[in-house]
Amino acid sequence: AGPPDHRQRPQRRITLVAGWYVHLMDVQTPLLRGGDVLHVQQRLGMNNQNLADGVYGPTTKQWVADFQRKHNLSADGVVGPNTAKAIG
Repeated sequence: AGPPDHRQRPQRRITLVAGWYVHLMDVQTPLLRGGDVLHVQQRLGMNNQNLADGVYGPTTKQWVADFQRKHNLSADGVVGPNTAKAIG
């Protein structure tokens, strides 16, 4: 079986913001999927253009960055606690 693997795995940071739990959302491999991503997409209005699919890909990242710029947040396209709170 070999020696144990002592490399640290990245921790998923989960925070309660505006009544819902969020983890940092960004484009990664494999792509993030799920209800929390869909919630963000819907709050951004992506469902109005049939773009809300529950997958955090490049389009969602761009929408998040646009939202961040409009709300004077760091426009990195990542949904962290400050962005999640602003999205609501």
